[in-house]
Amino acid sequence: MRGARLGSVNLRNIPGGIVLSIALGTVDSAIVWGIATLFDVSIIVPDRQDPETLSSLALWNIVALVSAAAVGAGIFLWLLERFVADRALMIFQITAVVILVLSLALPFATDQSLAAQLTLVAMHILVGMVIIGTMTWVATKPTVAAERD
Repeated sequence: MRGARLGSVNLRNIPGGIVLSIALGTVDSAIVWGIATLFDVSIIVPDRQDPETLSSLALWNIVALVSAAAVGAGIFLWLLERFVADRALMIFQITAVVILVLSLALPFATDQSLAAQLTLVAMHILVGMVIIGTMTWVATKPTVAAERD
């Protein structure tokens, strides 16, 4: 079973993991964003065109940021498999957790309400957990061809 080797990543599943991470991460974040919106929590983020200007977080921002994080994670995992195949998944998981923990400081870098900051922290945690969990799952999941062998 080539695809299920412990410590090795199944590269065929990475694109599917990216798509699944984007879908689940976007849904999770959209739910948190929707709940915050219902409670009139205004979430402010730096504007994409002018980082010095702040604007309200929109749903398309969530989709774009989750997509960028998932694609980046997938590319990173793919590169690790190419250069350190025997430890790729472990290195990916450790690095991803460190990045997630460091990203938790970002919501507190803007001047906004505590509720908005905690909402952003919840979004970061959810998206990070989804990406790390999904990429781990798909990387260790055997392909159909490997299951037949």
